[in-house]
Amino acid sequence: MDLRKTAPFLLAGLALIAAGCGGEKAQRPVAFVGDTAILGEQFDAAVDQLRADRRRKGESEEFPEPGTVGYRHLRDSVLGLLVFRAELRQAAQRLGIQVRDGEVERLIDAGGGAPGEAEGGSLGAAAREIARDSVRAQLLYQRIYEEVTSSVTAPTAAELSARRRAAMARFITRMKNTARVRYEPGYAPGS
Repeated sequence: MDLRKTAPFLLAGLALIAAGCGGEKAQRPVAFVGDTAILGEQFDAAVDQLRADRRRKGESEEFPEPGTVGYRHLRDSVLGLLVFRAELRQAAQRLGIQVRDGEVERLIDAGGGAPGEAEGGSLGAAAREIARDSVRAQLLYQRIYEEVTSSVTAPTAAELSARRRAAMARFITRMKNTARVRYEPGYAPGS
């Protein structure tokens, strides 16, 4: 797996990750991954960021309204991403993998063009938090990949790459199969 090729995809997807936006309603959990709560504010901020990204890109398609089939698909995708991030954090913790805040900040500052970047190149507080979450998740994924595939060998570079991808796919499948995910009413995928 060439992480340099997958990094833009991971960052774009993880850019949906949210910062807090306050309010009592937003403080309630919408899902749990083990003991880790995914709060309504995280979900709302991720949806707001997606809406802003689409608007900034000039996409002509209307953003789906709550209650529509399109919105349910969007909700399921956003929640799936938030759950995946929580699963990654838990897996990294079990493996003893850490990402330091300084690393995250340096990558954001060096990156330019981060999700939600304001005019003139500076990030607002909410957009910077989303960028932090995105970069942290990407670094966790990369380090888990390195750990999981460190002992994989093969006679050719192509076979090595294929075996590493397969090892990581098995790890992700096990991670997802062992995670205890519980959705609050109205947030379960397909509901």
